[in-house]
Amino acid sequence: MILSELVAFRSSLEQYDFYQASRLFVKNVEEAKADIDRVTDKPNNQQIRFSQGVYQDELPFDLNNVEEAIENLRDNFDYYKQQIDLQIQKLEEDYIQQSEKMYIRDELPSGPDVVLERSLQLDDQSKEIFYSRVSQLSDWRFPGMIIRPQETNLVEEMASSDPLYLVDYHNKLIDPCLKNMNDVYRHRVRPWVIDRYLPRKTQLNDLPKEQFSLIVIWNTLNNMPLTMCNQILKQIFDLLRSGGTCLLTFNDCNNAYNIRNFENNYRQFTPGDRLETIVKDLGYVIRYRSKSIHGWMEIQKPGKLETIRGGQSLARIIRDDVGVYTKKEYSSREIREIHQEAIALGIDTKEKIKGGAISPGKLELLINRRKRAIQEERKLIEQIGKQNSKDS
Repeated sequence: MILSELVAFRSSLEQYDFYQASRLFVKNVEEAKADIDRVTDKPNNQQIRFSQGVYQDELPFDLNNVEEAIENLRDNFDYYKQQIDLQIQKLEEDYIQQSEKMYIRDELPSGPDVVLERSLQLDDQSKEIFYSRVSQLSDWRFPGMIIRPQETNLVEEMASSDPLYLVDYHNKLIDPCLKNMNDVYRHRVRPWVIDRYLPRKTQLNDLPKEQFSLIVIWNTLNNMPLTMCNQILKQIFDLLRSGGTCLLTFNDCNNAYNIRNFENNYRQFTPGDRLETIVKDLGYVIRYRSKSIHGWMEIQKPGKLETIRGGQSLARIIRDDVGVYTKKEYSSREIREIHQEAIALGIDTKEKIKGGAISPGKLELLINRRKRAIQEERKLIEQIGKQNSKDS
């Protein structure tokens, strides 16, 4: 049995909850016993005891035997799952070694054209959470960075970062993003070509240390073995400010679907629990890890995010229907209206909003997201109401 099949089988065993089923059974027996005692123990009802000790007196003894048997069954089932876990761990060690060899054999010889053909599509729920976190964490007071800026929407979400570094190992991987920008915004971003991702070699040393509040690693670690993930994340730790955050995507091989991706030579083998160990050993705090097949993680460098930077031009970057970036100045009246709406929707505290801690462009984005969330919640409530009407 290959690893993907074994992990799928192991996951299927989680549907069997012996404890919950046994508690329901024991509860039913105890309720039955209570009814028997309530009626039988009355003086005028002794004739329905059917002789001393036949049922009423033996019931607690029988129930105790059943509970002991169920406990043994649960212990044996847990032991069986533990043995499967040990087998999974053994196979994982083999896959980790295969992943290292596959990276050197297949990944390193491939050029940027191959990378450009690879896409990463998150499911709707993961995408909503991921982009929401990027938007919330992007801050004009700090530099930001995107490693592999192939997603235009992701660049838009981080447009407030000043400056925004667009990083990859070849110009071909950065230029498509730059072509969608006008000259005004292009001067605010910093394309940065690094060395190829080679084992035991640093790639990010030339970037400013301890300056970034947010770094997004998109569709990069998905194609790297665990040792390379460790190598990259160690360098990222040195680039982040205290309290800075890194969001990263990876091929979470704690589920069978992504293991099959590796078995088909499509992605690298990076089990999420092992990546978590690497992250913690490097000194990060794990803020979030997705549970869907589309693996991503939010990790933070310990400390408090601080700056003495006091201001930025009040502008936003938007994208029109033809995909060209334009820039808009906000009037004082527009800023007041945005502040009022943000306060009314509870985007943040009144003091923080009016104090200018959040830029007008970012507030406007968060307002639109909050409105969409409210609309979706209302639709869901309506659907539940309609369903309840049908059921009643």
